[in-house]
Amino acid sequence: MTDAAAIGVLAAFAAGIVSFLSPCVLPIVPGYVSFVAGGSVQHHRHLHAEARLAAVGMSALFVAGFSAVFIAFGASASALGQLLLRYRFEANLVAGVIAAFVLGVAFAFGWTPRIGPVLGAILAVSAASTSASDAGLQVAGGLVMVALGIAMITGRMTDFSLWLLESFPALGRIG
Repeated sequence: MTDAAAIGVLAAFAAGIVSFLSPCVLPIVPGYVSFVAGGSVQHHRHLHAEARLAAVGMSALFVAGFSAVFIAFGASASALGQLLLRYRFEANLVAGVIAAFVLGVAFAFGWTPRIGPVLGAILAVSAASTSASDAGLQVAGGLVMVALGIAMITGRMTDFSLWLLESFPALGRIG
């Protein structure tokens, strides 16, 4: 095993110990002990050899159960990583599409307060109409037309934005 791999194994082992002692896991230890010992923690303070052996057997099965889950997580992560590496170009395209969609959702939530008065008026009209989706489609349609128009002239818009900022430096401080 290489030095880097040994450090990774030791770090994972230490992380397991720290996780067991964390405030999220430590409170459930008495329940675990009660389960593997077959009774309450107070009742099993002084276990006989056979009872301790049974507790060790139950504990081994318990450990095997959660180890199987964590090994499956690790194997799945490794397989997924290999798959993403093999198809990284395609994955980048898909991720870009998803990221663009999520960014659009985030912008919608961010824009809502800024277009609030207009959106509020349109939603009020929409509430009185029979088709509730029409108003949303109209607002989205208007925003889409502007966004797509900007995308089509993006090079020219960049030049125009730079000209505006150079000609009117106050815009840069206000915006």
